Amino acid sequence: MFCRRCGKYNIQGSKKCRYCGSEDLSVFNPNPSQKTGYSKTGLGVFLGFVFGLIGLIIGLCAFPYGTTERNTFVSGWAKGFIAEIIISILLFAIIRCNLGLCG
Repeated sequence: MFCRRCGKYNIQGSKKCRYCGSEDLSVFNPNPSQKTGYSKTGLGVFLGFVFGLIGLIIGLCAFPYGTTERNTFVSGWAKGFIAEIIISILLFAIIRCNLGLCG
């Protein structure tokens, strides 16, 4: 959590800022120059990619090679996976910009 008054980081769940005493705390970092650790949005994109590949492996194991079901599955999986990656990247960029971290 960040203090809206002084911009310093406070422990999650704090009632008051431990630096200036203000009770006006925010979840978002008002000062983008302060680093807050890893990007949760980037982690979400990565996990979406990994779980998508796991889904492909499971689907390939479920359908016998050369069947219409397998071909349909692979085609549908590819379209869905590409759409998921594009949407994830766009959301990642939008959220980063809304937090003031782009540029």
